[in-house]
Order: sequence, then structure tokens, then C-alpha cells
Amino acid sequence: MNINEQIQDIKSRNNLTVREIAELLDTSEFTVRNWFRDADSNGYRPAPTLALTCLIYALRLRSVGEDPLELGTRTSHDNPQDHESGLA
Repeated sequence: MNINEQIQDIKSRNNLTVREIAELLDTSEFTVRNWFRDADSNGYRPAPTLALTCLIYALRLRSVGEDPLELGTRTSHDNPQDHESGLA
């Protein structure tokens, strides 16, 4: 199974939309749609391995109650536990 097929499988198993995947990966919906086109289509594009990896991690973060889209905007002041654990 290639990267595009793996992303399609994750999309189906998690009832994700193209828009949700694009938001999680910080890319355009157009890009994600191109990953799902028929491989013989002119618009088909192979998805990078990093897209699959990031999607897996983003969904894992969601499953433990973290919003992957918010992690990049947080500072150490936002989470006092970071100071206690030495992460900040």
C-alpha cells in the first residue's frame, strides 16, 4: 500500500474530510484532493511520507485530548505542568 492509499485508509477509518486533513497538515484542500485522484489522472500527486507521519501524530494527539492545531501557538506560560516537569 503506497502513502496515498494509507492516507485514504486513515481518512475512511476516521471519517475525515479533505478539509480536515488539509487543516491538520497545514496544506491546501487542492493538494489533498490530488493525493486521492486516480494514479493515471493528470492531477494525481504522490503524498509525501511526512504527510502520513504528521496525520498519524495529529490524530493521536486528538485521541488524548490535545488539539494539534493549537500546540504551535501555546507558550510555556499556558501550561503550568511544563514548568513542574522541566519541559519549559
